[in-house]
Amino acid sequence: MFLTTYYNDYGTSAAVVAGLVFFYFIMIIVSYVLTSIFMSVLFTKAGVDKKWRAWVPIYNTMIFFKLGDVLPWFFFVVFVPYLGQLAFFALWVMAAYRINVKLGKSPVGFTIFAIFLSFIWLIVVAFDKTPWNTNVPPAPWANSFLADKSVFAGVPVQATYGAAYAQPQYGQAPGYGQQQPYGQAPGYGQQQQQPYGQQQPQAGQAPYGQQQQPQQPQQPQQPGYDQQAGQAPYGQQPYGQQAPGAGQPPYGQAPDNGQMPNNGQNPQGPAV
Repeated sequence: MFLTTYYNDYGTSAAVVAGLVFFYFIMIIVSYVLTSIFMSVLFTKAGVDKKWRAWVPIYNTMIFFKLGDVLPWFFFVVFVPYLGQLAFFALWVMAAYRINVKLGKSPVGFTIFAIFLSFIWLIVVAFDKTPWNTNVPPAPWANSFLADKSVFAGVPVQATYGAAYAQPQYGQAPGYGQQQPYGQAPGYGQQQQQPYGQQQPQAGQAPYGQQQQPQQPQQPQQPGYDQQAGQAPYGQQPYGQQAPGAGQPPYGQAPDNGQMPNNGQNPQGPAV
């Protein structure tokens, strides 16, 4: 009787364990399928070619690292005993942080969301309508050994790492206002911007940082059209000469018909 009870208890325990293993296996399959679906949506948004890449184990996580600006080959640290899983989790969080940045999400808030509710976070970032944007500042680890410089077929190359992020200058719209070569005027539709804190130079004033050139004295104005040197302009008398009276010829010209100028005297001589 004791042996019968023992075998019955053993059989019940084995059935419970088998049921738990089967349930755990089903949960793994369901989790894998759902995660692959959500990753395929996220990969499509990021421009990854072919959705099957999200269904390949290990490879899909490497692409996730690559989209997050983390070198994908660091995935294999997970197989390192003891500290490998902790390092893998830290790299996954770094990749999630960069994905949040490229989707325009709050980097800190959504990263904490990804740490504690990673499955729900993946659903949100996959089906959110926010477009994928790689025009963001480089990652803090862009110049370290963690930066991704690999090339995967079908996976778009992300931002160029190590290059300074070009932010628009003060008073410029993003994407415009490029500096012109020295001595070249701004192109069509572009306005020449003054450096911040400097005023636009006024007319006759030298630009900032250049010395004011002394002005040369102006030369006397030359006689006008059809005028000879020393001749007064039309309608004006030379300096020191009076205007001729009525009936008198201009200065320096002989009177008509051989008559001498009157000058207020009788041309016939004194009366008899």
